[in-house]
Amino acid sequence: MKTLSDPYPIQYVAVDSHLGTKAYDLNIVEDSLESLNLSKKRVLLLQFPKTGNSVKEALEREAECEIIELIDKSNSYDIKSIFTHFATLEECPLDTIHDKIQFGKRILYLDAVSSSFIRRFQSNQECPGFWNMALGTYCRHGCSYCFLNLTMRIRPLCVEHLNLSRLKKNLRYFSRKRQPNILFNTGETSDPLDNEPDLHLWNKIVELVRASGNQLLCLTKSDHTESIPDAEGRNLTDTVIYSWSINPIAVVDRYEPHTAPTKARLQAAKHLKELGYRIRFRIDPIMPVNLMNSLSEGKSIPLTDIDLESYFTLIDKLALIEPEMITFGTFRALPALFNFLSDKIIKKDIFVKDGKRFRLPQAYRHFLYEKLGMYTQDLIGCNIAICKDPTIDLPFTTFKVPCQCMKINKK
Repeated sequence: MKTLSDPYPIQYVAVDSHLGTKAYDLNIVEDSLESLNLSKKRVLLLQFPKTGNSVKEALEREAECEIIELIDKSNSYDIKSIFTHFATLEECPLDTIHDKIQFGKRILYLDAVSSSFIRRFQSNQECPGFWNMALGTYCRHGCSYCFLNLTMRIRPLCVEHLNLSRLKKNLRYFSRKRQPNILFNTGETSDPLDNEPDLHLWNKIVELVRASGNQLLCLTKSDHTESIPDAEGRNLTDTVIYSWSINPIAVVDRYEPHTAPTKARLQAAKHLKELGYRIRFRIDPIMPVNLMNSLSEGKSIPLTDIDLESYFTLIDKLALIEPEMITFGTFRALPALFNFLSDKIIKKDIFVKDGKRFRLPQAYRHFLYEKLGMYTQDLIGCNIAICKDPTIDLPFTTFKVPCQCMKINKK
């Protein structure tokens, strides 16, 4: 039986016929379709001109499918067509953006991306910048504070890019233009392990990156690590760094439905540490329950009354895994994000405008970072960073190291 700890179930699958134009990609599609158990899902093929019937034939071997013929994908017409088709089948009205988000998390779109997988997140006053590898968009988790609700508002369904021949080409071109050994963040636009039990893509991606001489940062809220091989036996110790976005149990239960429980994330991290991988953690956003409840009721709370015991307990557990880095962050939002959030506690008027974003008042943020950062430094002694909060100035040097998305030398 599904619970709030499980991702939203995949009920609908849409497939892009462009995935059949390269034999390498078609093999990946065939493997993915076989493992998806399509007989229990509604299936749609988006048939584009000059792409042939290879994907159609692969789909028909697995399940019945319906077909929509489209001219191109401009202006997200493919996304609009997918939503319209499945919503009509289910007689499901999508009257609000919240309806669309909830429905979209049950749709998996196997897509052939036409742009580059590799994109630069440019540096700005908040962030030193990093390289993003966009393996897909959105995820089947239900975090109530998720910034992707704004970023993906035009395309709020779960997309996986299966044309890995393009990724291979992008990596080859990238390595020619730049020195190899770049760290690519795979957790900026999606959860890279979200659909791993259904698609079995991750290890294929890792091998492409390993062959290119670069590195991956896998940021996840998932515990889908069963298929990940021993690092040392496959020479992967310096290819992949696994990082978990994590919070205390009460925060996960309140704000992060449809994600792996805190305990399961810790067990997955411990498992991969034992397999020889480098491990990082990201405690972000820090949202102490009593602080958020008080602010939502219009009440201020003395700093000394903020209950951080659950965070200290969490850091105690992280110490047992011996991560190389822990990053801290607090909730931050562009003004428009609040139009896409349904949680009544996370409302604009409990935050203050700081730069372009709304954040907790600075005194609260400083207190949270200082208390948790000092506790971590004293207990673990690992690298520590703050995410996208440049106005915070704290007296220990570990906050000055490159942040979560950047490379550091292995200890």
